[in-house]
Amino acid sequence: MKIGAKINIFNAELREARKQRGMSQSDLAEAIDESIATVQFIETLRQPTIRLEKVEHILQKISDILDIEFDMLFPTDYLFALQSEFLPKERNLIFFRDVNILSLPASSQLLQLPAPDEIVETEQMQKQVNEVVELLPTREKQIIKYRYGLDDGNKHTLEETARVFGVSGERMRQIEAQALSRLRHPAIRRKIRDYVND
Repeated sequence: MKIGAKINIFNAELREARKQRGMSQSDLAEAIDESIATVQFIETLRQPTIRLEKVEHILQKISDILDIEFDMLFPTDYLFALQSEFLPKERNLIFFRDVNILSLPASSQLLQLPAPDEIVETEQMQKQVNEVVELLPTREKQIIKYRYGLDDGNKHTLEETARVFGVSGERMRQIEAQALSRLRHPAIRRKIRDYVND
């Protein structure tokens, strides 16, 4: 039997410094006058979608706000990975390990674990959904990924998404509706038809 797990990777120094000061990602974003999406990209060690010069300026602002030495928060290898664009645009690390159900403690045997074919089907669906979302215009793609947690598994409300992208709730509803309408196009729908209920 295979059990899958999602691994979240993040900048531990940055996260700890932020939490010690009682700041959420939203608080930090507000303090440096940037979007929460930018803070999330930096904290979860993903390649930001903004220009490198701006990223370096943001890193310095974060260091100043948290009052931690720049090199402690952002070591040389992180900066090198940024400049070389070695960091992934998405963070979906999944690993699988074979587990003998009989080796689990008695209480764990009551867990309803998915069958291996269900795990494979879910992975294929996630891959295909990500592929079709990539076909959207840049802004719509960013919004849909953030709203439905396609990058980090954390879904967000319409209001949160509107706040992050700096638009009204009504405008966000319109953008989301337009993006979802594009995704319903027959050519795109065919790519994920096995996973979509009509």
